[in-house]
Amino acid sequence: GSPLEPDHAAPSRAKSASPAPAKDAAAPPEAAGAPAEDPPPIGLAEIPGYVEKMEGAVYNVLLQEWRELHASFLDDVQQLFCWHRAHLADFQNGLHGIHQRFIDYLQRPDDKQSLVDKFVTRFNSFSEEYPEMRKQDLTKDELHQRVDDLQEELRELVERHRAENLERLEDIERSQWVEAEAEALAAQVQHAVQLEARRYHAACQLLSDFYHGAMGAALPPARGAPPRIDALGAAEEAAPAAAAEPKRKAGGKDKDKDRAKTGREEEPRSDASPRQGPQRLRRFVEASLDVETGEIAAPACWEFPFLDRLMMQARAVFWKLEEYSPAVATEKAELEPPKAKAKGRASPAPDKKGAKAEEGAPAAAPPTPALYVDLQQALLAERVVYAHRLCVIRDWAARRLLRMSEAAVEAFAQFRDWVVLRHRRELAAVAGLLEIVKEHIEGEGTILARLTFEGSHLHRRPNVRLRAPAPEPVPPSLEGSAPWRWTIEQLDSLLDAVATAAHALSPGVRTLPGQALVTLLARLTQSPTGGDGGAVEEPRVPPSWQSCEVSRLHGLCSLFDHPPCTGSVDCVEFLIHVGLLHSPLGWPTLESLCRIRRLLEPLAPSGALWPDFWVAPETLAEVPVFSDGGADADGETAFAASFRPSTASEPAAFDRPREQLRWICRVLQAFPAPLRQWQAWELEAAWHDYRVRGLEDAERTAEMFDDLKSLAPESPRPAADSMMPLLAAPPQPDPSAAVAGGGAQPPPPPPRPKPPRGLPSPPGPGAVSVRQLLAYLCPGASPEEGVLRALAVLGPGGPSALVAAPDLHAVLVQLGARPLPPPLEGDGRPRCPSLGHLCEELELGPGAPRARAATARAADPSGGERVQRLLARTGLGRRHCRVELERLFPKRGGDG
Repeated sequence: GSPLEPDHAAPSRAKSASPAPAKDAAAPPEAAGAPAEDPPPIGLAEIPGYVEKMEGAVYNVLLQEWRELHASFLDDVQQLFCWHRAHLADFQNGLHGIHQRFIDYLQRPDDKQSLVDKFVTRFNSFSEEYPEMRKQDLTKDELHQRVDDLQEELRELVERHRAENLERLEDIERSQWVEAEAEALAAQVQHAVQLEARRYHAACQLLSDFYHGAMGAALPPARGAPPRIDALGAAEEAAPAAAAEPKRKAGGKDKDKDRAKTGREEEPRSDASPRQGPQRLRRFVEASLDVETGEIAAPACWEFPFLDRLMMQARAVFWKLEEYSPAVATEKAELEPPKAKAKGRASPAPDKKGAKAEEGAPAAAPPTPALYVDLQQALLAERVVYAHRLCVIRDWAARRLLRMSEAAVEAFAQFRDWVVLRHRRELAAVAGLLEIVKEHIEGEGTILARLTFEGSHLHRRPNVRLRAPAPEPVPPSLEGSAPWRWTIEQLDSLLDAVATAAHALSPGVRTLPGQALVTLLARLTQSPTGGDGGAVEEPRVPPSWQSCEVSRLHGLCSLFDHPPCTGSVDCVEFLIHVGLLHSPLGWPTLESLCRIRRLLEPLAPSGALWPDFWVAPETLAEVPVFSDGGADADGETAFAASFRPSTASEPAAFDRPREQLRWICRVLQAFPAPLRQWQAWELEAAWHDYRVRGLEDAERTAEMFDDLKSLAPESPRPAADSMMPLLAAPPQPDPSAAVAGGGAQPPPPPPRPKPPRGLPSPPGPGAVSVRQLLAYLCPGASPEEGVLRALAVLGPGGPSALVAAPDLHAVLVQLGARPLPPPLEGDGRPRCPSLGHLCEELELGPGAPRARAATARAADPSGGERVQRLLARTGLGRRHCRVELERLFPKRGGDG
């Protein structure tokens, strides 16, 4: 408890503090010389009574001293603890940073890998260029010598790397980072001792003032501040000898006064240089050996001289115990006038009766007050507490300094071990590299696996090859050939010949004259032709087609001639029929075509209608147009197994369905077709031009036979200069009868249709038209079957869906797929019906088809009969029927 806390339990001890009675002062001299008895001790419970009797000013002064003592000490101690925690974190982070930076320095790249790569490159290049010389002993000796030279170069790099690592370690040790951290910790220890010294001095001063105030005496003068504790300062130690010598000669009295004021002995001056400063903080003492036994007499340890000097300066702050001397205190109180600052320290007026005592009588020594004895005991107890705290601080500082020093020594020792270990590992890696290279020298082979140095380790990576391994021989795919079937290679040769002949007549034409085709086939089959001059080429046809008669070739071309005979052959139709001749898979079925439609419909671009768009040949090659049934079925796999080519090694499997589809794509790329909308416009424009020419011919004929014609005709049309219109009768009724009978003039022809705009364009060169592909695969065994297949595949819906008149017209005429046939007669009348003629023939609706959407059901029996009559009358049924080439070229040997 605080001595300033009030306690009303012991008022009796307050009376003992009053001055002695006058009769005691006038005691006889014999009694004065008798020894005084020790006063009884003051109990702690009696202290509050003395506090109550103090003057208000004295009470306030003591209370202020107490508060300043506790508040200042607590704040300073908290700041010290925060400082120490920050220092601990900085030391740990700094030591970790030194670890990381040294590890990064150890693992820095060097030139070992470049030397190894150059050697391996030269070694492999020599082995590949001179493989026979590798077997010679002289060559092996030379290679071993080069390996030894490589070893010397690598060893020099390793030794230089080790020297650089040791030099970096010495730089770290010479940086005195640990000494700086130790000085920071020593400063914290010294600051803790300074706080304890100030607290001890303030507590002793408070005890002295309290007890003097309790005794009723004047407060003693305040003692000066304790001597400055500075065991780290080097100013006093580094002062020049000239400045310190006069002070040592000043005399004993001055030295005694200085010692009395400071309370510390003068320390001898140290001549240590600033570089030897860290030795004052900590010093490592080597272990001492016993001379006689050779055993360790004293183990190695760390010593901290700084703590001894610090504790010696801290003990110099001790308050000395003084004997009780009231006379001296009274004399000092009379000589020293009261100060305004110590207003509450004025002592009560002396007793006037005591002042009149006889001067000659000797004064008796008063007994020592019990409060004064208690003051000395309190000061002694405070000294014990202060000394105990100094011991605690010394032990704590010794532990912290020892732990810091051991951590630094352990870290530096670990760094040195890393340097030695890396040096050994690098030498071992170099030795392992040499063993690998020498094995390849003796084995007469090349180094294929990559050899890499990663740090101090050698890695032999079998998955990283320096040379690509020799590829395994992949047998080429070879197609089995039958005597009666065209192979893909033969079909490519036929396509090139037909395309060249057709484009030689006119670029972009898709038909070839029948006679030209016969001549071409005769040259390919080595059949003599009339005007060929006997030129013979290498056969590029199946054996059954070789030495084929000309009449047989004429019969082949006549099969592809559409009625009425025009003497021209559709190149695409001819090539696809030859390519699918005697195919085990045959022509695609209706189910296969519908499946192909489901796969191709999602590929239509935005704004395009089915099937008027293009696809890339790579995309089309993934569509299973010709699906094989496998080896067990009668398909391409079984055919290839039956006609396997005779070779020394087993060839790779030949995918005939996929290659056959790719060949068809090449055929369509050689003979591309325009869009259905454009070809429909061409047909309508041809019919319009034909009608306009007919009307003009009718007008000229009427003018020629008009007897009532005026002499000055109003018509600006010039008169006919020839009788050309009379050579062929116009298809329309003769308008002259109507004119002679007074009838009306025929209506003027409609305007010519405008060409379509905004049509989709091919995505790139080589794109294949979907309508053209499916239109050539839809022909059936009869015209009716071919029309139904075409409506189901090319129509907007299925076989039972309603088909619009334009779509039906495009399917029947095969617009967008086949070329339009040329006019048969000399008047230029188109051979294919227009959309209006189709609607009239099929009775789809009166008037123009643009007036309303005329539709017809594909599977309707009545509609089917009208379609058959139209196909038979116009000859379009031939376009929807397959040609039976099997009768002309059956499955038999190559005798022809």
